[in-house]
Amino acid sequence: MDKDTKLPQDYRQTAKYELLSSRKDILIVNGLTIFLFLFMCVIGVLLLIGKRPLPVLELSAGKYLGWMFAVLFFILAYVALHMWIHGRMMRYFSGEKPFYGIRSLYLYAGCNAFFSRREYLIILLAPFVSAGILLLLLTLMLSPIWSPAAYIIQIFNVSVSGRDLAAAYYIRKQSDDILIQDTGLSVAVYSASSGFPV
Repeated sequence: MDKDTKLPQDYRQTAKYELLSSRKDILIVNGLTIFLFLFMCVIGVLLLIGKRPLPVLELSAGKYLGWMFAVLFFILAYVALHMWIHGRMMRYFSGEKPFYGIRSLYLYAGCNAFFSRREYLIILLAPFVSAGILLLLLTLMLSPIWSPAAYIIQIFNVSVSGRDLAAAYYIRKQSDDILIQDTGLSVAVYSASSGFPV
């Protein structure tokens, strides 16, 4: 659906988040990412307690190395897919072509359109939810050798989504009338309401 990229006249900027400029925000997001990564690792270990050794650990050295390279490839593919899903949802809601980039090893998707609170929450959570469901099914359905690979990618799905989950928590608490513009490295929030919390 096409959307006007101009901000309504009665709206004013009430908050702005610069992804790579605020040391405090970087620490919070990275801390959340590390916490989620470790949490998922602990869950994985607990699920394996009392079970026989993983079949993947019984592979020959050559096959194990191939398995590890395959997992690394799928992790990198997942990160690209994560950003692509953000971009696809931005395009779906705005009709405007998103843009992608890399800065300081951080991949991002952005768009110049303004999104409603509901739309932006969907944009934020779409990769986490869709990849999460797919990876859960793969973890349950794949062979004992490839099931751990799907879970490892799930760990990255959850931890890479740390920024998205933190942003969704913040946006969910704001008023319904807000408009959000996400250019990938910065997120600006606009509102027509008076007394909007920054």
